[in-house]
Amino acid sequence: MGNEVDKLISYCSDKGVIEAEDVDLIVTPNLTNRVFDLIENVAMKRRTEALDLYYDLVALREAPMRILYLITRQVNQMLLCLKFSRERRSRDETAAALKLKPFVAGKLLSQAQRYRISQLEEFVNEALTLEEAVKSGDLQENMAVELLIFRMTA
Repeated sequence: MGNEVDKLISYCSDKGVIEAEDVDLIVTPNLTNRVFDLIENVAMKRRTEALDLYYDLVALREAPMRILYLITRQVNQMLLCLKFSRERRSRDETAAALKLKPFVAGKLLSQAQRYRISQLEEFVNEALTLEEAVKSGDLQENMAVELLIFRMTA
């Protein structure tokens, strides 16, 4: 809880006041939910909103590499959902195979249907390439996440 309070104070430091909307924005959702929202914006090709969410997460001191990992994981899950759908697997079968709740599998599938399988595979490979570039010192963490968001919303 103390970590959440620190994040809230950091987020609102420029305003000088913490409002109910700030608490709802910062404290209630966890990182995974925020990344899910970010991916939803990416899937809808809403680059500005996706980047705004990303910058909010960074302002809350979330590590860009953790965000990159979660984006990569979610895109990979989208890819698997789409492949399972093409194999005529039900939402429940897909959810069981991926160890997800059926609602989550359905949401991932609806996001994935905005892309071709080859595009999702390309995004996963791109994310891995970006991660390697960061780890080798060739690219900054923030730039890696921004590049992936830009490419996915193109």
